[in-house]
Formats: sequence, C-alpha cells, structure tokens
Amino acid sequence: MEGYSTLTDIFVADFNDDKYLDIAVVVGYMPASIVIFVGYGDGSFSKPKMLPVVPSSAPECFAIVDFNDDGQLDIAVKNENSMTISIYFGRGDGTFGVHKWFYTGPLFSECRILADDFNGDTRLDLLCYNFRKNLISLMSGYGNETFELPKWAYINDISVSSNISHNNFNVNTRHEVILNNIWKKKLNINLHEQGTAFFVNDYNCDDYADIISHSGDSVIVGLLGHGNGNFERQTILSPIGYESIGNIAVGDFDNDTYQDIIVTYYRSNTIKILLNRCECCKRNKL
Repeated sequence: MEGYSTLTDIFVADFNDDKYLDIAVVVGYMPASIVIFVGYGDGSFSKPKMLPVVPSSAPECFAIVDFNDDGQLDIAVKNENSMTISIYFGRGDGTFGVHKWFYTGPLFSECRILADDFNGDTRLDLLCYNFRKNLISLMSGYGNETFELPKWAYINDISVSSNISHNNFNVNTRHEVILNNIWKKKLNINLHEQGTAFFVNDYNCDDYADIISHSGDSVIVGLLGHGNGNFERQTILSPIGYESIGNIAVGDFDNDTYQDIIVTYYRSNTIKILLNRCECCKRNKL
C-alpha cells in the first residue's frame, strides 16, 4: 500500500464472481479513495483499482451487500465531511457504476454503518451507531435504490463504542444488534479495551457464533461462543513492536475452508494476512 495513508476500513467479498475473495479498502486521506484488490484464491492479489469518491468527502467506513437485488455486490460508503452515504452498484466483474449519494444529516458524523433488513419488510436498510453521542439510527430501504431519511433514537447509559455488528448468539430465530465495548451489559463479556472492529462468524466449526475483535492496545482476540450467550476469550495476536492496528476483516483467502484474518497497520501503512490453521476447529463438523 505504498503511496497511500490512513487506511480507515477494510472489507472482503467476491466482487467479480470468480469464487475468490477480494479486498476493498477505504483510504481516508492523501488521496481519499476506495481501493479494490482482486484475489486469485491462493493468498495473492491484483494491483489496486481505485473508485472515485465524492470530492472532499473523506470516506470513513462502508457496508457491502446487494442493494438493488441484481445478484451483484454493491458498496455503501459513509462520507465524513459531506454528511452523505454513497452507494456504488457492482457490475459483477470487479468494477462499479457511477455512485449515487444520499444526504444523512450531521448526526451521521463519527458513526459506523451496517446493511441488512432490520425492520422485517424484506428490503435492505442502513443502520448507523453514533458512538460519540450514543445515538442509533435507521435508514429504511424502499427496495428501489432509495432510502427514507434517518430516524434516530437515543441509547441511554452505555459505554462509548466504536463499532456495531449483528448476529444470532442465543440459537433462536432473532438477530441481535450488538454494540462493541458494552459486553458487560449485553452479553456479560468485557474486552477491557475499547475495540475498534469486530466480526461475527463460526471460526472453529462448532455451529456457534464467535467474535474476532481487536482492542485499543493492538491485541487481536477471539471470543469463542458456546451458543448460550457465553464466550471463551483467546489471544490471537499480540502487539508487534510499535505497530498500531488500523482495522481488521476476516475471510478464507487460501481456499482451505477456514476463516483467515486480514490486518491493516497505521504506521507502516501495510496489509497483512493471518492464515487460520484451525488447530482448535471441530473438524468433524466440516
């Protein structure tokens, strides 16, 4: 990633329908851009491809999902300075069409976004958590590439958080929205540091949702779920010298069916991949 600075968010998905995972990175400044690396399925990637952004927008974070139901993944990007969300509609070959943008208002500043059907109408919505003001909002989707204006709600008496996710942790039919760094109130788990990214998946093949996160001291931890709302903490990566983790994402980059971890570093401006050898996996579940 030479020539880039401030890698603010990272996501992995198959953008060109070749069954291999690709990487999307938000570069916040100098120059602000969205960078796509196409994966070859063996742990290597193409040269970076850049997507245009709203001028002076400072893209900060994104969500990736099929917004227009054409079978291709799209990218929704929250733009910090312009108080907008841009959506880039995928063509299925690793390229994207001209983006559409939606005004969000000033309360969308300093927040993270999720995309899913949160109100049960079968249409994709955008959920935002403002971790400075303890506000959560929903932009309900109309299913035609447009959204309602944000509806806000104040969340009382919780710790300041920096990320959100959702999954089913209690083996029921409902998905829960979880706020990072408030485990003590929600799931009786405390990371002890303010986490800045976390991902939910079954990492050890026991059919229970687990959590991968990194904390403010650049430690990557795994919370292995037991299916009853309780978790077991394991340290995956300790700090390396003076490196500071910018963000993380997960995916199977070498096609061995195990979820790997991709890490961005602030100071060295590099991306590293931690390959999962799955030594604690329930292999009989595969």
